[in-house]
Amino acid sequence: MHCMVFRNSVELEKNNATPLFDWGKYYIKDGRYFMPLSVQVHHSFADGLHVGKFAQKIQEYLDNL
Repeated sequence: MHCMVFRNSVELEKNNATPLFDWGKYYIKDGRYFMPLSVQVHHSFADGLHVGKFAQKIQEYLDNL
């Protein structure tokens, strides 16, 4: 059996500032690689700017593999 997804999600508690990351197995479509990725953070810990910068860095890293 192959692992299709790695999941770090837990029930969010009121004062939990731990970022949650979920990603799935990569796949190829039209000659391009895709990998589902979900990021969940509390708004007092990070905002869209931080998540956007993270996503951009991940994309840059994967583009250079």
